[in-house]
Amino acid sequence: YQDTLPGERRRLHAIVAHALEGGADQSIDQLDLPSLLAHHWYEARELDHALAASIDAGDLAARRSAHREALHHLERAVELWHRVPEAQVQARMGLADLLQRATREAYLAGEPGRAVELGRQGLDQLEIHGDPALRARVLDDLSFSLNQLTEEDEAEALELELADMDTAALPAVEQMLVLDARSRLFRFKHGDHAAARAAADEMLAVARTTGDKDLEAQAQLAVGCSLADMQDFDGAIERAGLASELAMRAGD
Repeated sequence: YQDTLPGERRRLHAIVAHALEGGADQSIDQLDLPSLLAHHWYEARELDHALAASIDAGDLAARRSAHREALHHLERAVELWHRVPEAQVQARMGLADLLQRATREAYLAGEPGRAVELGRQGLDQLEIHGDPALRARVLDDLSFSLNQLTEEDEAEALELELADMDTAALPAVEQMLVLDARSRLFRFKHGDHAAARAAADEMLAVARTTGDKDLEAQAQLAVGCSLADMQDFDGAIERAGLASELAMRAGD
């Protein structure tokens, strides 16, 4: 490999990528295929194919909770997004969406500093192309990452912006993020436990409309935290048990 010239090396990577896509090697685990394709298309400098493969590999790694690997692929996709012609990029996704997903994976990979960099880029993009649901996700990820870095003033400003968003204009998942931010602010900033409980109960109502056990687990946990603040420890334990059971059923 080291003895090949750069042009020949790129050609060989392209040959391997085409062979992998054609199913030439049946011994390869299909879960490993997106990552292999992302590597070979990138080394072949077939950037449009590399972008698509990097996004696929990042999504698969995220679903498998391989957050550091997902971050690697999604950051590669961000790099490629700027180098692929606009018409081809539009067939994939917007840059702000890609940055938000990379932000989340950086946070989950234990790299809040990188998450903050990516999240701020995402907010900049949303100033140009505003999508309320996407903005809610970026605000949530970025505020959690800033808190990890003890940048509490900036984090609180973002949490306030998130909590003030109109839930009626948002899908259920993003409604949950807004209501959760409200519940946390009532708990930690205002000490209004009744209002925090009301926001958590609203989260639970939204989650149940979706039938998503993962969302319901998050809502039950929020209710349990509010009950603990109100000194109802038996109720808090019960809700935590429900949240744990639901999360396990959801595979989270």
